[in-house]
Parts: sequence; structure tokens; C-alpha cells
Amino acid sequence: MLIFHKYIDVTTIRNIDEYIRENLQPGIPGASGLLNDQYEDLDILLNQKTLKFADKLISIMNLKKISKNSDVYKPIHMSRKVFTSIIGGQRPSEDSAIMIAFGLNLTVDETQDLLETAGYRLSNSYKRDIIIQYCIQNKKTISETDDILYHYKEKTLFS
Repeated sequence: MLIFHKYIDVTTIRNIDEYIRENLQPGIPGASGLLNDQYEDLDILLNQKTLKFADKLISIMNLKKISKNSDVYKPIHMSRKVFTSIIGGQRPSEDSAIMIAFGLNLTVDETQDLLETAGYRLSNSYKRDIIIQYCIQNKKTISETDDILYHYKEKTLFS
């Protein structure tokens, strides 16, 4: 069997290629229809109480009965200092938020919910985001995901 990288085989590459073809949607990146019929008045949207990333993260950790921060940040090779600042309310970078989703073993939908609290979203308009969704859906590790991103010449999470 031909191996491209430490964690990638030909079947994985074929599956990802097919997943990208099926899910890549041309269009305006980030135009997700936030102001749709549900929000007729901008004041309603602006006055809604939104959950911050740190609050959502803590909520998920409690729900999953994760009592030690290190159980999240160590497997994703994030420093304690960075994770503590995020828990303390600092807005994470998009890649840090995605890495935390991997550390929490979230589904694609749960990842989207978490990312949205920091103002991010995985889009079907970007190949990199589709690859990340594929990796989450197929329970790839963060190292496997980085190898796959590297193979497709996309920015890795650890870069």
C-alpha cells in the first residue's frame, strides 16, 4: 500500500477527494444568511444575549465530564498558557478554536456551534474547511488532519 505521509494512505486520499467534490460549494465565503427572515429587525439581533467562546467551552467540558484542562490542551499540543487565556475569556484564533474542538472530540455540528461563539464557521466554500470537516466526521486525530492538510497544500493547524 502506498503511503503519502505517516498517517495517510491512498484510500483516505480518494475518500477526501470525493468528499471535497461533493461538498465544495462556490459562492461568497462567509455569506451564511445570518440576517434571514427569522431576524426582521436588526435591533432584535443586536440585543440577543450570545454565549462567549469560553462559556461554551466550559459548558462542553462540564457536559463531557472533563475536569482537567490538560485533558483538552495536551492531546492537541496547545500550551497551558494559551488554553488558560482562552478559558479566561480571550478570543481564540480560528485554528486554536478548531484545535480545541479536536481536543473535545466534537462532531461537525458541535464544532460549528463552538466556532460560532468565537465568530468563526467552517465553510463549504473553502477546500481547507471541507478537509477539516471530513477529518472531524471521520474521527481523524489532529496529527492525521495536519498531514492531510499538508498533502493538499493547505495551511496546517500547527503552522
